[in-house]
Amino acid sequence: MFTEEQKAKFKTWVVTIPDWSVWRMIQHVIGESFGWVAILVLHSATIPNLLAYKEGLIEQPMDFDVVVFIWSALVLMFIKGLVNREWLNTITIGIGFIVQAVLLGILVFR
Repeated sequence: MFTEEQKAKFKTWVVTIPDWSVWRMIQHVIGESFGWVAILVLHSATIPNLLAYKEGLIEQPMDFDVVVFIWSALVLMFIKGLVNREWLNTITIGIGFIVQAVLLGILVFR
C-alpha cells in the first residue's frame, strides 16, 4: 500500500511532532488545567460535609486527619503557586480557604 520511502517520511514526521511549539503549548495548557481541577476537587472534598453538618443532616463532621491532609496539600499548592507565579491557582486556593474559613466560623459560632 505504502512505499518504503513514504513509510520512512511518515515515521520522521511522527517523531518531530513533540518538537512543535504549538504541541508544547497544548501540553502545558492541559497540564495546568488538570492542576486547577485538582485544586477545585480538593476544596470540594470538605465543603459538602461542612454544609451537611451545619444543616444537621449528619451527626459528626469529617475526621480531623482527613481535613488536615487536604488543607496541607492545598497549602503546599498555594506556596507552589506563589513561587511559580501561577496566579489562577493562588487566587483559587485563597478564595477556597476564605469560603471554608467562613463555613467553619458559622459552625463554631452558631
